[in-house]
Amino acid sequence: MGKSLKNIVTPDEMYDAYGADTFRVYEMSMGPLDQDRPWDTRAVAGAQRFLQRLWRNVVDEATGEVTVADAPADETTRRLVARTIVGVREDYEGLRLNTAIAKLIVLNNHLTGLKTVPREAVEALA
Repeated sequence: MGKSLKNIVTPDEMYDAYGADTFRVYEMSMGPLDQDRPWDTRAVAGAQRFLQRLWRNVVDEATGEVTVADAPADETTRRLVARTIVGVREDYEGLRLNTAIAKLIVLNNHLTGLKTVPREAVEALA
């Protein structure tokens, strides 16, 4: 990207196109905060898909009804939630936001494969 090629994308344009939440997740997942990295506007789609899958795990898009179940989570899900909480806390304290986001994505992918999403898992993820 550069001014001479007239292909610059500003953060405001990213915000307008994808929304603030998607833009924040994208920036946090780009890599370690202390390292420079190239801006890849196409990679924002991955952050957007993650948030959309998370939304679909909680809300029925057709009706707008909450779809989470109050039934207890299975043992595998409980263990994954516990590991995710510990891992995200450690990553957050170490400012490794990109790996924290990756752990949240793994948990969300697990929840996507379940018949019903347990409330206790979604509340921890949110």
